[in-house]
Amino acid sequence: MEKLQVLFIVVSVIIFSCSPSKEKLQEQIKKTENNLFNQDKTNFILDTGNAMAAIHAYEAYANNIKDDSMSAEYLFRAADVYRSMKKFDKSVAVYDRIIAEYPNSYRAPYSVFLKGFICENETNEIEKARDYYHQFLATYPNHKLKKDVAFSLKNLGKTPEELIKQFEQMQQDTSASVN
Repeated sequence: MEKLQVLFIVVSVIIFSCSPSKEKLQEQIKKTENNLFNQDKTNFILDTGNAMAAIHAYEAYANNIKDDSMSAEYLFRAADVYRSMKKFDKSVAVYDRIIAEYPNSYRAPYSVFLKGFICENETNEIEKARDYYHQFLATYPNHKLKKDVAFSLKNLGKTPEELIKQFEQMQQDTSASVN
């Protein structure tokens, strides 16, 4: 029994000593963020290799420092980088992780919203988008994005041309009622 306790202590020390420190992980994140874009005089171009390094740094932080409030933020950044790379399935998977592991974080409602946004605007999965938007309204009925989500639901599946036509009609109706 005593040998088992000693073995447990030794294994615990080894595991915890091998985990990178919070400071080292944050330093790595800062370094990768500084190299995320190739910068020339006119624009910023996402560097794919550096983007993956940033994602790995964000996820390493969240995997190693699970209880820190920044873990949800770094995962959100990872999802955003995936979205910028048009890896929408991976972006949605990270948003799912935020919602599951950090449901009370500032980033959780935005994660639900962005899942709907991706399905609506990037992958053209209108029914999934509808489900995510309804999930948002049910879970976060007082959130500041609720009007945006309601607008998205109302106009789900409409083309930009249809939205312009609808807006113009509303303008005409408003003008007619004022006169």
